[in-house]
Amino acid sequence: MTEYGHLYIIGCGLADQPLSGEAAEILKKADVIAGGKRLLDCYAPPEKELVLIGAKAGETARKLVKRSRSSQIVILASGDPLYFGIGATVAKIAPPGSFTVLPHITAFQAAFARLGISWSNAELFSLHGKTETVPWRKFLSACKAAIYCDNRLPANKLATKLLEHFPQAASRRAAAFENLGRPDETFQLGTLKDIAAADFGSLSLLVLAPAGASYEMPGLPLGLDDAQYEHENNLITHPEVRAVILSKLRLGQGIMWDLGAGSGSVGIEAAGLCRALTVISVEKSPARIKHIKDNARLNGITRIRVFEGNILKKIPELPAPDFIFAGGGGRDILEIVENSFEALNSGGRLVVSAVTLETVAALSGILPKNRIEAVSLTVSRAKAVGDLSMMKADNPIYIFVFQKD
Repeated sequence: MTEYGHLYIIGCGLADQPLSGEAAEILKKADVIAGGKRLLDCYAPPEKELVLIGAKAGETARKLVKRSRSSQIVILASGDPLYFGIGATVAKIAPPGSFTVLPHITAFQAAFARLGISWSNAELFSLHGKTETVPWRKFLSACKAAIYCDNRLPANKLATKLLEHFPQAASRRAAAFENLGRPDETFQLGTLKDIAAADFGSLSLLVLAPAGASYEMPGLPLGLDDAQYEHENNLITHPEVRAVILSKLRLGQGIMWDLGAGSGSVGIEAAGLCRALTVISVEKSPARIKHIKDNARLNGITRIRVFEGNILKKIPELPAPDFIFAGGGGRDILEIVENSFEALNSGGRLVVSAVTLETVAALSGILPKNRIEAVSLTVSRAKAVGDLSMMKADNPIYIFVFQKD
């Protein structure tokens, strides 16, 4: 036992499994025991002070952390407390060394054990508390995946959603589990199409088995066809140009601004390529704002925030960026570049595209010490001319790349 005044977080496994000797001893010496109703009923001695953890788990955790400075506090959690559990919440607010976690087996581990499949290279996801957007491309691009479902999207409804976005995955092997570790545990093994036709409750888990060569994968969200995006007239950065812009940004973890976002295609593909990236899209047109939100949802992108309004007025409100793409701005482009570059974090990149000679001329003289590259792109496409085909060039695009010291 640690010195008096400490917080313990005990994982209780999948169901009402016996606790280890160490965990049982900690419970005996606890002043306060907290947890969900089922866990308190099963494990907590009735003579102890009990705290029910309900909807306001974060607020309750803060109070328990504060009390643990002078009392022995125990929090009971299902599965592994640090995997989408209360342990992760405590770890954000309690200083290192002030709490101890006793982990237990969690649902995805049990599911892979039932299937006899290694999970060492599996990707793990949870839909709990998430938005209505389903990151389908991320799920289906994983070699193996375990997805914690909820009452809004149990395993069968999630499978249906995945197939709505990518019907080619219908034959992919999958399994769905409900009430893992409990007496009423059920599961189904088959294809995603089979799972979609079944019926599961909120305590369900969907496992996507290893994707072999016979399964078609969604592929990288890079340079997708214009037709896959809702957009106004021809106001969209075309696929080939989009791919070059994203390569010049040198994306990584952090925040990206997409200024004058239009359809949102550049920011959406950036977020799809880099999961540690949050995209801030700024657009003044309400119609295009709707396009950005619809396109993000259709592409399963959740790490995107959309701001409506004038770029120059919005810049002071935005969190400092690590990457910036400016694809709009018109006559304000120089002021937009100057103000956004000033906000850019050290080492960050700003990429600007231009099509008019006036904009190119203006950008050619700005921030000369920080401009690391200027590129001209001309894309030609085959067009039918009678029974033959000829290459017809799009308007040239000029790309300016700046980097902050």
